[in-house]
Amino acid sequence: MLTDQNAQEPSLAMIMAKLEAMDKKLDATNSDLQAFKQKTAEDLECQERCINEL
Repeated sequence: MLTDQNAQEPSLAMIMAKLEAMDKKLDATNSDLQAFKQKTAEDLECQERCINEL
């Protein structure tokens, strides 16, 4: 039974496009995490100041 192997495999261009899209999502996720980390640090500083004022 002969089959066209290329018809079943995604093209290199398609794989590269998917990898680029994943890379952009990772960059966005990393930016979100950095923003969350910064906000958390600021919130903790604020809480510490409030506790020290009590």
